[in-house]
Amino acid sequence: MKIFHPIVLSSLLFAGCLTLLPNPARANQLSAEPSQIESEVSVKWVPLARINQAKPVTIELHNKTAEPLEYLITTHTNFRTIAPGETVSIQVTDFPSFVNINAKRSVGVKYGLKVDGNKIKVDLNLTDGQGDTTLNIHDLGAVYLY
Repeated sequence: MKIFHPIVLSSLLFAGCLTLLPNPARANQLSAEPSQIESEVSVKWVPLARINQAKPVTIELHNKTAEPLEYLITTHTNFRTIAPGETVSIQVTDFPSFVNINAKRSVGVKYGLKVDGNKIKVDLNLTDGQGDTTLNIHDLGAVYLY
């Protein structure tokens, strides 16, 4: 006794396999919906270095480019210019501190960071990518770039 004719069985299997294939119309609908990710773990930033926030910090900015750059301490100064090849020194005593360094034209600046005790040396180079925008010294002494 046959339950299904072989052609009917093949058709049913084929139709079942089609439901497993991605459906472009459904895929567009799914990707348009926002995804929700729940997590009990928060993302923690990892500092690049640490300084002693109880003492003043010296930040040396080295303009390694052939273009003038501009910098400021966000809460204390207006923009100032660093000429090509020039090095400027900033003394920071209030934390948190945010130092922004940018090119005067629309191009990214990459910060190369070296920390020795409470002295931070920053080599500034142009980059085709986004680059960095801020050197942040947290109130507990952590040093971040973003």
